[in-house]
Parts: sequence; C-alpha cells; structure tokens
Amino acid sequence: MKDDESETIGFKDNEVNRYAETFGILSSLKKGDRLYLGEVETKQHHTQTPPRYSEGSLVKKLEELGIGRPSTYASTLKVLRVSAFLSDHFSEVNDYSFTADMETELDNVSAGLTEWKGLLRDYWARFSSYCSRAASVHIHQVEKMLEKTFGDFLFASLPNKSRTCPSCMEGTLIFKVSRFGAGYFIGCDQHPKCKYIAKSLYGDEEDGESPQKNNNIEEPKLLGLHPGTNEKIFLKSGPYGHYVQLGENRTGYQPKRSSVSHIKNMDSITLEDALELLRYPVTLGEHPKDGHPVILKLARIGFAVRHRRTTDPVPKGMKPKDVTIEKALELLSSKDVRRSGRPKNKPKVEEEEEYI
Repeated sequence: MKDDESETIGFKDNEVNRYAETFGILSSLKKGDRLYLGEVETKQHHTQTPPRYSEGSLVKKLEELGIGRPSTYASTLKVLRVSAFLSDHFSEVNDYSFTADMETELDNVSAGLTEWKGLLRDYWARFSSYCSRAASVHIHQVEKMLEKTFGDFLFASLPNKSRTCPSCMEGTLIFKVSRFGAGYFIGCDQHPKCKYIAKSLYGDEEDGESPQKNNNIEEPKLLGLHPGTNEKIFLKSGPYGHYVQLGENRTGYQPKRSSVSHIKNMDSITLEDALELLRYPVTLGEHPKDGHPVILKLARIGFAVRHRRTTDPVPKGMKPKDVTIEKALELLSSKDVRRSGRPKNKPKVEEEEEYI
C-alpha cells in the first residue's frame, strides 16, 4: 500500500527546499549591487465567463438532470422568453428589490409606521408613469419588438421558413395585431394591396395549436401562362379546398377562379387542366320554353347544368365536353333537379261570393 501521507509530506518538503534556495540567493544581494536583465517573457491570458445557455443547450442540460419532459420543454422556453421580454422593458417592476421593498412597505403599514395613503400615492405615480409611457408607444413599435423577440416561434411553421409572401411574391410576412386587439396574425406587409394571411394567433391559444384552416399552409403553385392573355395561372389552397386562379390578386379586381376539390391528386393538375376548368361557366344554349340561357358550370362537387333556379348535377361518368343543350334539357327535366332561391308567391284568387 502507498503511504499517501508520507508522499504529501515529501512533496511539501521539496517545495520548501526549492523556495529556501531561491530566497537564499536573494538574501545574498546587497544594496547597490548591479543586476542584469536576462530574459523577459510575455504571456497573454483571457478570462471568459461561463457561456450562457442557448435553447438547445438548456434542453440538453434539462435532459441530463432529468428535469421536465419533451412535452414541457416548449412551455419552459416560452416562459423564459416572455420573462426576458418583460425584464427588458419593465426592469424596475421585475427587479427583486421592487418586490422586497413593497413587502417591507406593506409590513410598515400593518405596523402603523407608514401611512397607507402616502404609499398608494407613491405607487400610483410610478404606475401612471408606466401607463403614459406605454400609451405613447405606437402599435407598430410593439409589433416590431414582439417580432424581434419571438421571431423564431412566430415564423417557424411557415413553409421553408421563407418570409416572402407566397400570394403576391413581392411583400414580406410580418407579425401584426388585429384591428380590435382580439388576436394576432402573420400577414403580408403590402396590405391592403395584398390580403394574404399565413397564420392566425389568439391569446388563449394553447402551445403548438393553430386554427384548423391554417394546419396545411401551402404556397401557390405556378402552373404556367394563359396562351391568350399571358396571365399567370396558379394552383392555390383556400378555406374551402384547392382551386385554380387566372391572374394575380389586385386591388379592385376579382380574378377568375375555378374549384378543383373534385380532383383527388393535386399534383396531377396541369396547365391544360386549369385552362379547361377556367372555361366554365359556359352557355350551352337557350331554353325553348322561356328563352333563358342554359349554363354548364363547375360546382364544388363537380359539374352541373343550370337554368334559372333549377340545377341538376352532371352524372359522374359523363364528360363535360359531351354535355350538349339537348342533354342538359334532358337532365333538367329529370326528377333529381334541385331548385334554389325563394319561389315567387302565386297571386291570390279571390272567390266571388254568390248572393242569393
């Protein structure tokens, strides 16, 4: 076995002997002796504070310590972000001394050492100053501050994390507060020229959830150009399903659209398909009874023929180009027709009373 204590003592003795030898040389020096500089060695040393936790390193450390679960990490990081934002803009209120001093003042009020009206007067003056300062800040400044602080969370769910507006291809997606303060949304900065909204956020929204209509955010797909007008034709996704659109969104102009919800595979839609769908509605001819037009249109569930208030769906096995005016009249005369709108009231017939 090693004698650790003897080794430690021996080490200390060697150190003492070495220092004694050094100081022995120095003790032999006398006042006025000439000294010569042998060598100067310079060394640079930088001290660094321990690195701060990033979001990734913090989650890793929490996992190592067994604190929390994957389902709680997001909420933990969100609390830290909100706390950091509040501490940055309300440093006095979030300071530890603020709470401690307030507790002390309240204890003094309870003990009768401080007048409660004076305490409230002092607190109200500071609180009123914060309110005045907040009221003077424009809403756009608040949006910019929130976007800068929470940008990683706000834009993380966007396709390819691109902030270019997929609708007008010119604007940039930014964080906005709704007009009446009921919620928040991410939309195009070219509003009202472009009214695209990528995502809506609400104050009582749970972490990781978003409105159902925004679950599948898809960028418009450019199918090609119209051969006659040279306008762009897009495949887009809306709240009621997919559709093709002729032209771009412009103020005061409603582009022509056609639903493609009846097509299961959206990837199979070509420019030729879009051109064919955008032809509708088309007039097949006039009804022989009243001269009103008979129209073949594209409905949400497929094609249908319409005459005034009467509509009848085209059978699934029949191609739209095979529907003629004769076939349309035959469909409209069937028992499966559906009438829309409010029927006109029939004129009342007054019965003449017979006087005997």
